[in-house]
Amino acid sequence: MRRVAVTGWGVISPAGNGADTFFANLLAARSGLAIMDVNHYVNPDQIVAGRVAFDATEHFTRMQLITMDPTAQFAVVAAREALAQAGLADAQARGEAIDPDRFGIAIGTGMGGSGSVDAAYTFMFEGRAPRARPMTVVLGMNNGITAQLGLAFGLRGPSTTVSNACASAATAIGDAVRSIRHGYADAMLVGGSEALLNRGTIKAWQAMQTLAKPHPDGAEASCRPFSADRSGLVLAEGAGVLVLEAWEVAQRRGATILAELAGFGSSTDAHHLTQPHAPGQARAMRLALADAGLQPQDIGYLNAHGTATEVGDVVESEAIALAFGDAAGQLAVSSTKALHGHTLGAAGAIELIASLMALRNKQLPPTAFLDTPDPRCTLDYIPHTARPAPGLRAIMSNSFAFGGSNAVLVAKEACRMTRAGLALLAALAAGCVHAGRPLSVDDASVNDPGNGHLEGWFARQPGKVNSWTLAPAWSPTEGIELGAALSRDTTTPATGTAVQLKWRITPSKEDGCNIGAVGGLAHQQGSGNTPYVNGLLTCNTAMGAVHLNLGANRAPGSPTLATGGVAFERAIGAITAHIEWFGQQRAKPTVQAGVRTEVAKGWQLDGTLGRSAGETLLSVGFKYSF
Repeated sequence: MRRVAVTGWGVISPAGNGADTFFANLLAARSGLAIMDVNHYVNPDQIVAGRVAFDATEHFTRMQLITMDPTAQFAVVAAREALAQAGLADAQARGEAIDPDRFGIAIGTGMGGSGSVDAAYTFMFEGRAPRARPMTVVLGMNNGITAQLGLAFGLRGPSTTVSNACASAATAIGDAVRSIRHGYADAMLVGGSEALLNRGTIKAWQAMQTLAKPHPDGAEASCRPFSADRSGLVLAEGAGVLVLEAWEVAQRRGATILAELAGFGSSTDAHHLTQPHAPGQARAMRLALADAGLQPQDIGYLNAHGTATEVGDVVESEAIALAFGDAAGQLAVSSTKALHGHTLGAAGAIELIASLMALRNKQLPPTAFLDTPDPRCTLDYIPHTARPAPGLRAIMSNSFAFGGSNAVLVAKEACRMTRAGLALLAALAAGCVHAGRPLSVDDASVNDPGNGHLEGWFARQPGKVNSWTLAPAWSPTEGIELGAALSRDTTTPATGTAVQLKWRITPSKEDGCNIGAVGGLAHQQGSGNTPYVNGLLTCNTAMGAVHLNLGANRAPGSPTLATGGVAFERAIGAITAHIEWFGQQRAKPTVQAGVRTEVAKGWQLDGTLGRSAGETLLSVGFKYSF
């Protein structure tokens, strides 16, 4: 199956239009909720609602608006932003990069064009027109959103409109992930849109007695998820749209991959039409984790459905505890609905974007207005203030709906190192811990009896990875080296420590080629022991030294995987330049280059720049020989 890359996103929401504005307001806990007048000929009223600041005439012509419900308007504008971020705004360039016949659309909506239908029927039944407006059906049909997106951007691939109540957008996104994975599409424009702030829909929700009352601190503070004084949900409108692509498609066209959409879980409670059920919600979370190949402790942030209803918040808290087990106590959870309200069918998309931006920016949005948590809600809900999360590697976003429909999405950081990848790194690093000096025998002191050395490395992937390594080694006799290594990824405390015991046999030879071997045992925190062995071939030529290695490693519970690499070194005065390529079966190869030089007797410094799966890694290190 193919991996799925996220390359763009766009937002229209009460908390701000445009993804950057939206996320900045979430981090600052700026609410977009306010009092809204509900004009009705029987019972005029006011409610707290989340309305978007949106003037359709700034985005569309009068002719276009004749057939566009606000749900379609919101979605098209959000899609423009998403496509621009993905580098696909230009129609011609988009068509050249991705076949339009394989660029699909999957959008969720709970109520569709209910506002247009309500307006048309009200106009007619109040006696202001003898019949409904001619475009009522076109405006009201749920798939009007996907139709307008297809027309706007010339997308002719698979088309899906999902109406799964509050889980609509998340379900649509999950279905799109499967379409890309299994080859039915190369790219998908996905998300959700909702525009339900009309009289009929509001009155229907009021009849269910689930809407929040204005809070004494102000209408903007009326949605209070997980709070002891919560009074209900706040209806809102808006849209969230994302660009998903097959990983290799995004890489081929040089797109910036923002995240990997790695897991989707869906379940039905089969319990009650309106009462949520913890076992069903927990099942969807576990399915999403399994689909992503992750464990509960791998998730660093969960964006909760968290609607601020009396029953819903308690049940979801129970479900999270059930799904995550012991890891629930360390999990950071928040509900951003406190700031943008409940956009029903669009919620899964808007909140996934919030979660992905948290992953990208290493900042967790808070649960606003959480002064006194409900004692039945016992998790870490990030109250009031955004929280830095430098070690964030994976997120989860929950969407739970009336009818017992549950949809959960999991995303990973684009460069996230899996356990298999960590095992690969350990195997490839066997000769000198850092892959920037692969299995080199050019330093004669390594093989002298009684001599040893200490190496240290610091690696940084901009904004994402910080790790260090210390590796002592000792040569008891010529051609044999015994060593150890301690590595630590400082941004992943739960799984960031690795220990190696290693050996190397490399008969010294100044000219021609020699054969050797390297092996050992790597232990990754939380992943078990990984044995590895590599055969070495080193050739010293007039142009420089060439190093080849072929081997295998086996992570616990995984098949044996082949590894290999080739490196070239050349001395230029006091500086030695090196370039390497190395990889593992079923994984993307890594290419890196660097220079090293002796700065004092026994001391060498090295700097290396690498590239793997579209990501850049900078390493600096030292070696002291004694």
